[in-house]
Amino acid sequence: MKLLEQVNVVSLCVTNLSRARDFYSQTLGLGPPWFDDEQLGWVEWGQRGQNGNLAVTLAREDIRPGGGTTPVLNTADCQILFTELKKRGVRCDEPVVIPGLLMYCTFYDPDGNRLQAISDPLDQDGSKMGDARLG
Repeated sequence: MKLLEQVNVVSLCVTNLSRARDFYSQTLGLGPPWFDDEQLGWVEWGQRGQNGNLAVTLAREDIRPGGGTTPVLNTADCQILFTELKKRGVRCDEPVVIPGLLMYCTFYDPDGNRLQAISDPLDQDGSKMGDARLG
């Protein structure tokens, strides 16, 4: 019997829900959260009951931002994401290519929580590698 299934939600700790809501909804473009409760100190993006949601919760004495969890999101093109996030004032590291596998971009929310996005790198001829790399 399988005890666990897919990831339901990854939650990051933040010090300011309003600032985090704006950053994730608008700066990162996740849109309006499906759940948003100031009293509970919890905001979540995605779809109710679906796997792979992203949430923020208000920091407490025993739980602080930047605890080492790194949500990894998908993007069509890490280079475009990097350029756009830099324009929006987001702290980002240069994208990294792992030849034959993927490209990833690391960026940070206002509390210093690390996030990453991955995309397929381009072949030498500029075309997407896609599933061809598996064969």
